[in-house]
Amino acid sequence: MPFLRIFLQVLLLVTPLWGRTYRIATTPWMGWAFLDVAEARGFWKARGLDVRLQAYPDGASYLDAQLSGEADFACAMVADVVWIHTHREPIRILLETDWSSGGDRVFVRKGKTSAQLEMGPMGYYQARYSLPFFLHRVLPREWRFLLKVPVAELAPSDLAAQFRAGRLDAGVICDPFSAALGPEARILASSADSPGCIPECLFGSRQVVESMSEAERLALVEGVREAMDWMRKPANRPQLMKIVSARSFRSTPFDGYRDMVTQMEVAPVHSERLLLARNAPGGGLEHFLAELKRFLLTYDSRGARFREAELFDARWTRQILTRRGGRRP
Repeated sequence: MPFLRIFLQVLLLVTPLWGRTYRIATTPWMGWAFLDVAEARGFWKARGLDVRLQAYPDGASYLDAQLSGEADFACAMVADVVWIHTHREPIRILLETDWSSGGDRVFVRKGKTSAQLEMGPMGYYQARYSLPFFLHRVLPREWRFLLKVPVAELAPSDLAAQFRAGRLDAGVICDPFSAALGPEARILASSADSPGCIPECLFGSRQVVESMSEAERLALVEGVREAMDWMRKPANRPQLMKIVSARSFRSTPFDGYRDMVTQMEVAPVHSERLLLARNAPGGGLEHFLAELKRFLLTYDSRGARFREAELFDARWTRQILTRRGGRRP
């Protein structure tokens, strides 16, 4: 009988409560490594939620997977989620999780004049709303003309390759790919120059989110929160490197332990205090959405046609973040 009781307890821990598997798209970006952690450490499984991560090489491919229904959830830059919401399908943001803090860079080729750069193209690794808003926030006045240069959307690795080949003279690139630009690149600005200019979030289609039970949404967010807490502890970093190297970063290996730590610094997950402040009613995320809407009124008025409450329920998120425990019922 003791053996049977132990067996049933173990079975309860490994069997999903709801009988549904949720697919989350990932890509090599340390700000979203908590997804790898939550799966590897069993934080979702401990809450009875069955989640499978699907790794993609870059931002364009993983967002395509989410939009095509190949994945149920993904992390993304908040402004790009607004583009999806206003151009493709209704979206729900579950949680702002991090922001780029130097992991995105604006570059030009050394020696090129403004007149030469105006001819374009301007390379974007994602041509939606986040990077134009980023340029709007960080570029000095004399470089604002880059916002009007014709855009070429390229995968980050291809963007670096085209620049090295001399076929592209300016663009925006993200880590870990910026190191591949080479010595001809002049960095004009980075996301560290305007903290919070590229906030990022966990999101899903409204249809998927609303089809979930309250307990499932709770398990998903609390698993993420526990993974973020685990990531913040320096003692866990050696194990973190093993986890992400075998998962999202398998296609772009780290150049040693220090490289991983550097990438954590340029794409840090929010501290517990910042997590609460950004996701609270009247908090940082709501203020960002309002500022983005003002920008879009002149950049792309179609994108400004959203209501913050359609995208994000701050009261629900606050309730999740202020409760304790959250393990499997």
